[in-house]
Amino acid sequence: MTSYYLIMATMLTTIWHFLRLSCAAGTPPPPPPPSPYTTACPPRYIPRIIHGLFDDLVPKQFRYDTSNDAIVVTGYSRDYSLRKDFLVDDDGTAPMYPFVMYLSGPQKTVQWAIALDLDNNSILEVSLSEDGNIIGLFTTDYVYVILDSQGTIISSHTLPGSSPAANANLKNILIRNLPEYEVYIQQTMQLLTSPPTQQILLTPVYSPTLNTRRILQGGGMATLRSAFRSSSSHTSAIPIAMTFNSDQTVIFSVIQADSQNFIISRIKPDSAQMIDPSVYFLYSQSISNTLCVAKYQVFYPWGDNIFVFAFVDRIQSSAMIILGDENPTAPDEMVFTQYYGNGLPANSRLHDIQIAGPEKIYGALYDNAAYSYLVTFDILNSKIILQKNIPAITLSGSNARFKTSGDTTPYFYLSGSSTSYHFNNSDSLLSIPYTGIHLYSTDAQETNQKILTTTSTPLLLSATGTALINMLTSYYAGEELTDMPDAGVTTVDLTNIQNVDLTTNFPAYTPPATLVVSFKICASKTVSLYPYLIGTPCSGFYMLTMKDGSTRPSWILFFDTTYNMIITSGASSGTYNLRLRKINTPTYTEDYFDIQLIGEDLTCLRFTPGYTFPEISVYLNEHAEYTLPSVENAFITPPQLQMFSSQTWVTPQSSLSGLKLMFDPTSIADVGEGQQVMFFLYDGTSSEVYSITVNVRNRAPVIDNGGSMADVEVGVGMRVSVPIPSYSDPEGQSPISLSISPALSFITIEGGNLVILCPQSYAGTTIDVSLILTDTLGASSTYAFKILVQGQLPYLLRAPPNVNMHINENLMVALPPIMNNNDQSIILHEILPQFVTFDRKENIYTLNPTKKQHLGTFTIQISLVSGGNTQEYSFKIKVKNEAPILSEALKDQMIVHGVKSTYDIPRILDSENMQISLSFEAQAASFISLQDTTFTFLSTQERDIGSTTKVKCFYTDNLLQQPLQATFYVTIFADIDSLNAALLLIQGNNSSTSNSNVPQISYKQRVTAGISIREVTRTGLIRVRVKGGNGAGGIAEKIELENMRLRVVWDSQKEKEIIKFNITDKTLNEILLHAQYPQTISKSLERDQLELTIISQIEHEQTSTLTVLKKGTSTLAFVPPQISDTEKDIADAFQQSMGIVAVAAIPGGIVLNFLLSMFIQFMWGLLNDLSFLTILTLLSVSVPGIAQLIQSTLLNFIYLDILKTDQWFIPWMFQRDSQSALAKRRMLQDSDQLDTIEDKGLNDYLDSNGFASTRLIKNLQSTFLYLLALIGLSIFAPPIVYVIKRLRKQVPKSWAEILLPDFIVGLYIRFFIQQFSPLIFSGVINIYDMRVDSESGQSLGTVLTPVILAGLTVGLIASYISILKNRDQLESRTFNQRYNNLIQGLKTKVGSWAPYWTVMILVRWVITALVLIGLRNYGGIQICLMLLISFIVQAQSLGIRPMNDSWENTMIIVNECFVSVYLYVMMALSSGIDGRHEVDTKYYNYRDMCGLALVGVVFLSIFLNFSKLIMVFADLVRIKIKRARLRGIKSRKTDYLMSSQFIINAATLTNTLANTNNNLLKTNEEGPQVIKDVIVTDLIEGEIKQVTKPQQYVRRKPLHKV
Repeated sequence: MTSYYLIMATMLTTIWHFLRLSCAAGTPPPPPPPSPYTTACPPRYIPRIIHGLFDDLVPKQFRYDTSNDAIVVTGYSRDYSLRKDFLVDDDGTAPMYPFVMYLSGPQKTVQWAIALDLDNNSILEVSLSEDGNIIGLFTTDYVYVILDSQGTIISSHTLPGSSPAANANLKNILIRNLPEYEVYIQQTMQLLTSPPTQQILLTPVYSPTLNTRRILQGGGMATLRSAFRSSSSHTSAIPIAMTFNSDQTVIFSVIQADSQNFIISRIKPDSAQMIDPSVYFLYSQSISNTLCVAKYQVFYPWGDNIFVFAFVDRIQSSAMIILGDENPTAPDEMVFTQYYGNGLPANSRLHDIQIAGPEKIYGALYDNAAYSYLVTFDILNSKIILQKNIPAITLSGSNARFKTSGDTTPYFYLSGSSTSYHFNNSDSLLSIPYTGIHLYSTDAQETNQKILTTTSTPLLLSATGTALINMLTSYYAGEELTDMPDAGVTTVDLTNIQNVDLTTNFPAYTPPATLVVSFKICASKTVSLYPYLIGTPCSGFYMLTMKDGSTRPSWILFFDTTYNMIITSGASSGTYNLRLRKINTPTYTEDYFDIQLIGEDLTCLRFTPGYTFPEISVYLNEHAEYTLPSVENAFITPPQLQMFSSQTWVTPQSSLSGLKLMFDPTSIADVGEGQQVMFFLYDGTSSEVYSITVNVRNRAPVIDNGGSMADVEVGVGMRVSVPIPSYSDPEGQSPISLSISPALSFITIEGGNLVILCPQSYAGTTIDVSLILTDTLGASSTYAFKILVQGQLPYLLRAPPNVNMHINENLMVALPPIMNNNDQSIILHEILPQFVTFDRKENIYTLNPTKKQHLGTFTIQISLVSGGNTQEYSFKIKVKNEAPILSEALKDQMIVHGVKSTYDIPRILDSENMQISLSFEAQAASFISLQDTTFTFLSTQERDIGSTTKVKCFYTDNLLQQPLQATFYVTIFADIDSLNAALLLIQGNNSSTSNSNVPQISYKQRVTAGISIREVTRTGLIRVRVKGGNGAGGIAEKIELENMRLRVVWDSQKEKEIIKFNITDKTLNEILLHAQYPQTISKSLERDQLELTIISQIEHEQTSTLTVLKKGTSTLAFVPPQISDTEKDIADAFQQSMGIVAVAAIPGGIVLNFLLSMFIQFMWGLLNDLSFLTILTLLSVSVPGIAQLIQSTLLNFIYLDILKTDQWFIPWMFQRDSQSALAKRRMLQDSDQLDTIEDKGLNDYLDSNGFASTRLIKNLQSTFLYLLALIGLSIFAPPIVYVIKRLRKQVPKSWAEILLPDFIVGLYIRFFIQQFSPLIFSGVINIYDMRVDSESGQSLGTVLTPVILAGLTVGLIASYISILKNRDQLESRTFNQRYNNLIQGLKTKVGSWAPYWTVMILVRWVITALVLIGLRNYGGIQICLMLLISFIVQAQSLGIRPMNDSWENTMIIVNECFVSVYLYVMMALSSGIDGRHEVDTKYYNYRDMCGLALVGVVFLSIFLNFSKLIMVFADLVRIKIKRARLRGIKSRKTDYLMSSQFIINAATLTNTLANTNNNLLKTNEEGPQVIKDVIVTDLIEGEIKQVTKPQQYVRRKPLHKV
């Protein structure tokens, strides 16, 4: 029995190792290089101990160069036997000298060592460039030495008048190697001021492009000096640390002030600029001579970059960390946080840090007990963790540097001086003769020491603040400094440096004798190789191969985690030589020992040889059996069949009838292909392990009873639900997922039904689809069927509309027609509301809500059933109740004591004709009674005389939640005389009444206030004015958010929706609100309105008045078309650009016509071409927001007011509109009139497009000033002309020549044409607001309007008559001098209508003004009439072709085409669906696209006209140049002909000049509109007179406002 258990234990062990093999098979060790490997585990050279021959070699500082894996050690020595320039001196009295030693390579071999020729000096600080090529040193005599990586001195110098600091542990040398090497130092300097000022310098001391021994001498280097001056609260400031950022463009400088304060600054050395602010941190204790560390680590793009400043207080055993988190995308933004922790080892020093991230920082610590620690500052978990690593060793001048960086496993070097060392804490100390340099490492792969892993109890790390306080004044000085004196330092090579060879303590590995193992080839055996592992210090992994390096047989298994070798059955007898190899990493060297296996062929229990086990397939939840073959060499019959593998669904069976494997898979975990079922035989001994492959399979779910999916017949647009036949899974899996292939959006599976809603496009088709059943393991079955789609089934023509109605209203609503109805459709409803009945024959609903419970919104669900198909519809019925209203306000009552009087309240109106209930409330008023709607007053108590009683009247239609309230006052007088006297007093006639018997009754005049919306903006700003006399301001102050309700009145539906708003400001009687608009407000054809309603009564009592703002008071205002934020940005940018263009171009203006006539003529022509197009923005059609803004901007540009009269002249003319104190008082006084007429445009379209007033002068602006100037010129010009003619001794032909000279008439005509459109528009608009009041501007405009309109009419008729009367003299000099502006650029051919073109254009302006203003409320009619006018103008331009220049004629037609296209787009905007409830987002997008089309038309017109302007202007310049050249030729020719060398007669001279003129005419034919030059020769006078001058290129003047 005991042997049985031993055998079982052996088998279990074998099974365990086999399973380990199976698990390990997926992750084999990394493949080694081809065998044989090189040498054995190489020796390690750390600890590294270096010393002198006869004296100490003391290290002070060292730095690790990551780029070159090198270490620079500095310190001092008195061992002169090492120096080449001295004889041996070992008496210990020689002065010390500083040395520098460079170690590199895997063994940290001394590459070079030098001594500096400085007696009694030591090196306090050493710094390396990032690439290790530059070494910076600082000695105790304040000498800076710069070396290269070979030990050659580059420069050595001192900084006069400076002191580095009293601290010998500073880090104030920084070397930059990008873009070139630059060495920076920071140190304390005493300024020679009175008193002396301490400051800190940041100075570059070396640059190869500058003199290496000079600093701050001109150039860019002069600006790199920086200074921190301590404030009055600090007595000292010492620099203690500095470091670069990643790209060396920013220096982090740390300063200690007064021992407790730390200031961190960031400086850009290239620009000498400081990144503000400097950060200031306070430490709780005074510290000095403490090691500080500053580092910067890059983590971008995985996270923010991190700066850390840290130190450990040796006295308090505490640590402080300042962490700066830098945003890589905004590096100037940095957030600093301070952390604090205590409980660290006593007298410990923090030498270096490694930043693993913003949540973890490593530190290298050395304490007073000779231990070094890896300290982890776990910021995330607020912990400090200390871990000892190097065995205890007492070091003087300890120093540590990390050899790793970032988020990697931290290792660091530790250096110092000592005369002893050891490898393990348990070992005794070993000694060396002199103090030497010790170098240790915490990396176990590098050192022979036993690295400790002792971890202390975590300490608390807490955050102490993020203060950002500028405590020091920082600035940068660029003045020149004196030269840095050359220190003249030289170097001496050091030799005879001694190294302690520690490798003798670790002898080389020697392989042991070969291990011999015997085994039976038919049984398994496990051999543990753990006792034979190779104990070399190198790390690595193990491999088991044949001795010659070839692969071992497959029946030999090796596990490199447990180091077990398993010999399985199946081997051949014989001897096998193996080798266990330890592969040392990372050198891939090798150590080994050999193993010899001897296989013995003994009789074994086994199955009949040669039998092959087949692959077997079984199914989930089904029983299966497999009979095994016969057995040989069995000690007992039958032998036991036992499992080697762990499948629970396999059961072995042993019986006399044979051996069987029973398969019963039942769970999903049992399913799988190619599973190896392993078993063995046992009869006291075990056979080898056999294996058979078994596939456990899962069958797909099926429809029960062999069922299938039947074909389905559906109708278009009808929802059909088809039950899915029952289904199940043979293995009982659940759940079973159902899907349809192909996936069609209108076929869904809901519950156990197939739901089909076939669209119109499939009408009359057959759809082949499949139902797929899938179990949890992915097995699926597919059932195909067809969907037969009939033609379109009955449906409602449109969705039933929603119904809005009032209580007590009887309404009949017809259901939309049923299409494709073959009298087979049935209308079904869910339960209808009580007030709704349905006539099935006529499909009409009758709605008659009469009760309170009928109020609200009710949803009517409709089912249209046809055959087996059902379509669902619904609509809503909203029943509303309008509150009753008083037909007029209640009036205060005055009664006489003892006299009965009555008061019938005004009629209470209810739109639903509901019964009104009336009640009242009055305090202590028994003399008041109410019967129906009549109040009765009878005062019988003497005490009531002289009192005023407030009566609250409540009325309701019995449907309101709260009754409405109205108030009036009842005052009781003693007798009728007192009543009459009070009435006189109220009316202001109390001066005529002096009866002393009149009682002094406290009666206040009651004033009813009102509200009006003054302004509504696109951004939601609403300006509301309160009207109510002197009490309006008090009412405005008392109005709060809860007193108002703001609703949107949607366009055509007139539905109201409450929106959110708040009060932003109150000024006098004005309130500024800000509302949150709904997304679709004012986006349809008609603009939506805002309704502001007072929902609670507000009263304001003054000395003699009681101002009341009644509940229900409301006001309406239109909301301008909305635009998105992006569109607003585009519009703002366009408006700014046009403003710049307007200022730069300075279009328009009479003065500029004189100064820049030719260019201004072109510009006016351009603006005139655009004027008819841009004036169409006045059409009363809602245009999407951005299009309206752009067009309005263009219109304002064309009507540009260059004199800015709206800023000075208009406020002066309309002083009551100014914002002076007097104006504000008048505004309050005006508020007494609730119906005060406000100055605004005739409608929103005129208001938003430049005509925001009905005042004539406000709309004319600078045109009005030009008109005044022209009138003044007409007054003063005649006497001036008369005086000039008298001085010239000229006699005027008539008084008309004096009173109306030609140039005055020309100015009148030009002004008339240019300013016709603003004059006619402003005059017609002012007709609607002609009144005389206290405003001078309004009164003057009222007087001038008929005068201007009459003058325009007379001028239009006079222009026509002038052309008609002079029809045959249009080209004469007399006509052109006086009336040239009427026909400039026009054809003057006799019999043509072309000369009248200017008059036609003016007539068009008259018609346009009448259409746009007179029909302003009829946008559709405006569009049709303007389109008709455009067609007429196109026909006239094609028939007449009025311009001399063909280009001009073409552009007239093109511009009119643009006008027509614009009007067509406006038609598209004004037609189609309207009403918010009938449109969707597509309609809004359609309107936006139309708006963009309008903008496109305008911009395209501008582009073409501007291109034409440039071309014509260029042609004109070219022609003028040619004309000037030809005039020179003609002048020379004339001089030649008239010279004395020729004798010619008059005819000859005349013919010659005529030929010249003809030639000139032919030359000028290439330029448009150039008039012939006429030169006449008069021989009698002996001179040539030029009768006419060549006319300039002219165009018709624009009809626009200047």
